Amino acid sequence: ASIEQRTTSRLIRSIVFSALATILLVLSFRALGWLTKRVSAWVHDRVIARAKPISDTHVPMFRQLGGLIRGLLKAAQVVLALVLVDIWLTFVLKQFPYTYPWGDQIDDFLFQALSTIGLGILQAIPNLVILAIILLIGRFAVKWVKLFFGAVKEGRIDPPGVDAETAVPVQRLVILFVWVIVIAVAYPFIPGSQ
Repeated sequence: ASIEQRTTSRLIRSIVFSALATILLVLSFRALGWLTKRVSAWVHDRVIARAKPISDTHVPMFRQLGGLIRGLLKAAQVVLALVLVDIWLTFVLKQFPYTYPWGDQIDDFLFQALSTIGLGILQAIPNLVILAIILLIGRFAVKWVKLFFGAVKEGRIDPPGVDAETAVPVQRLVILFVWVIVIAVAYPFIPGSQ
C-alpha cells in the first residue's frame, strides 16, 4: 500500500484533490464572509428598528447591543474559519504518504489545546465571580464617598477637619485610596496573577 501511494498517478491524484480542497476552502471563506455580512446587517436593522420607537434616550444602549452582537458574530466567523482550516489541513495532509501521520495527529493536538484552554476558562470562573463582587463593592464605596463629600460640599454634613472648600480634593484622595485597596484585594483573583 505504501508503494502504491508513492506512484506518480497517486501523487497527481493527491495534488488534484488538494487543489480542489483549497479552492473549496477559499469559496467557503467567501461564503462565510458574505453570510456574516448579511446576518450582521439583518441584526443591525432589527436592533435599530426596535430602538427608534422606544425613544432617543435608549438608542445608545441598542447601538451598544448591536455592537456586542456584531462582535459575537465576528467571533463565530473566526471560529468557523478555524474549523474550516482544520478540516482542510487534515484532508490535505492525509493525501500524501509522508504527511499522513501529521494529518492523523493534528485533530488530537487541536483538541488537546482547546480542552486545555476550555478547562483554564472554567477554572477561572470562580475567581472572576469574586473579582466582580470586589469591583462592585469598590464601586458602591466610591458612590458612597461621592455622596458623603457632596453633602459636605453643600454644607449638610460638617465632619471635623473637612470643610466645603477642601471637600473635593479630599474626596479625590479618598476615592484613590478606595481603588488602591480594591486593586490590592482583587489582585490575587485576577487570572494569571499567581
